[in-house]
Amino acid sequence: MKKILPLLLALCVLVSCKIPEAVLGMSEPQFKKQHRYANVVEASAYRKVYKEPLYESFRFYYFKDGKLFLIDQGYFPENAKEAVPSR
Repeated sequence: MKKILPLLLALCVLVSCKIPEAVLGMSEPQFKKQHRYANVVEASAYRKVYKEPLYESFRFYYFKDGKLFLIDQGYFPENAKEAVPSR
């Protein structure tokens, strides 16, 4: 019993620390529920781009017709201090 209790406790901690995942093809409302800290940085007729903090950098999520089609780190234009969405 003493050996099982620490294992169960460790399992509970690991299960509760789930990082939200983004899967290509997921809907935009589903994404917004899981990624509360993502902000819209671009909205056009072609796509909508969300930017979310990721440790010391950012991750960009690209939606077209309400579906996630690309995830990347963006790129740094010449003389830029912060990444911008890919073209």
